[in-house]
Amino acid sequence: MSNRNQMVLILVAVLGTAGTALGCGADPLRCEARKLRGDSEYFQCVSRCDRRSSREAARLGGARPAAADTDCEDKCAARHDETMQRIAVISPCASEGTPDPATCEARLLRIAANHRICQSRCGRRDRTSESTADCLARCDARCATSVDDTLAQLICGDGRMSEDQVCRAE
Repeated sequence: MSNRNQMVLILVAVLGTAGTALGCGADPLRCEARKLRGDSEYFQCVSRCDRRSSREAARLGGARPAAADTDCEDKCAARHDETMQRIAVISPCASEGTPDPATCEARLLRIAANHRICQSRCGRRDRTSESTADCLARCDARCATSVDDTLAQLICGDGRMSEDQVCRAE
């Protein structure tokens, strides 16, 4: 056998073994990268909503169409929630069935951060058709749904945080 053929066989053996090893179990960095990509897509979507709203406000002479803002942001949030749920059940992010309090708490803290961002957006916008209270109620409902979905996962069997701690208004 020539050296070239030996190198090809070794390369195939190494790549085959590495592919099998990567397919087994959870890979926390790949999982985290997928989640961060999902968060990034959400914030890009919200940013597009803001730019569109600013263009409409400039065209209409300063009045921001709040209903369109809310609809656009709701679509972004729904798409983000669907993405996060899909990521949570596919490999490598699917839990093996063993509770992991630290990972569960990290997910809940991410939800809490998103809730704070939503609340801050309610306070800084000039809303004509939606009051700040309605916006905050929408943020609270979205947070509660996300927490319920997260706590229902096997990985949160021994969670140290509750919905009250994550979605509280500050």
